[in-house]
Amino acid sequence: MVHVIVDWNCFQKGGIYRYFAEILPRIANHPEVELQILGNASGVLAPPTASQTQHLERVTPSASWFPDGKLKRFLSGIRQSIDKYYWRQQVQTKAGSVYHPTHYQASSFPKLPQLLTIHDMIPELYPQFSVGGVFDDLRRDKKRALSTATRIVTNSMTTKLDLCTFYEVDPEKVDVTPLGVEYGFFSTPVEEAEWTLVKKMHALKDEPFFLYVGGRLQYKNFGAWLGAYASSPVRNDVRVVVAGAPFDTEEKQLIEGLHLGDRVSLVQSPSQEELRVLFQKAHTFVYPSLYEGFGLPILEAMSGGTPVLTSDRGAMPEVGGNAALYFNPMDRDSMHAGMLAAFDEDKRTRCRDLGPVRAQQFSWDTTAALTIEAYRKAVA
Repeated sequence: MVHVIVDWNCFQKGGIYRYFAEILPRIANHPEVELQILGNASGVLAPPTASQTQHLERVTPSASWFPDGKLKRFLSGIRQSIDKYYWRQQVQTKAGSVYHPTHYQASSFPKLPQLLTIHDMIPELYPQFSVGGVFDDLRRDKKRALSTATRIVTNSMTTKLDLCTFYEVDPEKVDVTPLGVEYGFFSTPVEEAEWTLVKKMHALKDEPFFLYVGGRLQYKNFGAWLGAYASSPVRNDVRVVVAGAPFDTEEKQLIEGLHLGDRVSLVQSPSQEELRVLFQKAHTFVYPSLYEGFGLPILEAMSGGTPVLTSDRGAMPEVGGNAALYFNPMDRDSMHAGMLAAFDEDKRTRCRDLGPVRAQQFSWDTTAALTIEAYRKAVA
């Protein structure tokens, strides 16, 4: 029996939440794992509860509160110290215990074996894209966490290789646990009534569109790709639909400057159900990032048979395999060529046929099983 202790200290919406929310219920249901989640009542989202899983115990400290602003990190550190003290008083560690932090904070259980998840190496490889010193903080915290980790898991071989190169980590210490996709959900055919509703809710035109999903930080390369689209030969043949946060002032100015006001539509903060509809109705899903530690939206698009056009950097080729179309995200001519390739019927047929097959090779059950194997190695 492996006793896994997971803190809920840094949980917030986003990729990290999605990762733990998918694997922890599966880990908790394993007959040879006892999972104990250290809840944080000030968190945005709650972890899986005992009613949803088996073999799961939750320890929740008293609620704490801290404001946004300059004092946030300092006050957050005080709160974490209080939480850690509370947790150490409540949790009975034993032989076979392993601690799995949700992020890069200092260990709450320094005497226990520790499994650390490294999701990507963006702060190290693209420090120029940091906003307000965030990447500096991440690199410092990550380096500290790596120094105490017994074993490490990464979401891709790309991240493993970059991690071992940058921080001189022993590759034997690192296991790759690829992410999964909810294939059954994203492959469910979209009814015409669903598409009609989404079009009406978001004022979308019934025309072919490139779909962009997710954040638009600088390393995501959205602005450069949009500039390439504006000068591409397919501009008048396909629109752009962006699913995510509202456009900021700089993005609005970019769209206006490129004269794309009538060619770009926004679907603000879409639900998973709306994303499924958009993925399947898109002419092509585009993913122009300079780097990703995995690239889950690629699999979500492929599940429904939508062709994927993505950059040839980071983990994207590792995820897309031979079922996607690729371009150099640093070269406008290459981006133009990729857009033209997305209109080649032979290439589109290949993507539609191979995409769902590729997506089915990635499952959250496998991610959880590989993580459990990493726990066993950590306590051995």
